[in-house]
Amino acid sequence: MSDRFRLTAEEAVGVLPDGDRVHTQSMNGMIIGADWDREGVISHIEKHGASLAGPLATSMGHGLCLDAKRRLFCATDAKRLAALEAVIAAEVTS
Repeated sequence: MSDRFRLTAEEAVGVLPDGDRVHTQSMNGMIIGADWDREGVISHIEKHGASLAGPLATSMGHGLCLDAKRRLFCATDAKRLAALEAVIAAEVTS
């Protein structure tokens, strides 16, 4: 899904990969990656929200945009993200 789409906190948390740490990356001229404590990611989503990332970040396995200004993206579970995108696409086209 190439257009940014704002997600509910529940939707965003639902596409996070399993585990205690979640990989994030920032793409500001160069790609910088780091692991972030899962609870910290969830707290950030609940406080600031999240949206679907564009095709580049999504193709790199980082389908959540946590901060568009800083170009901060979060790893996602590919199957869960595809299922969510299908639901959103069905809602948008109906």
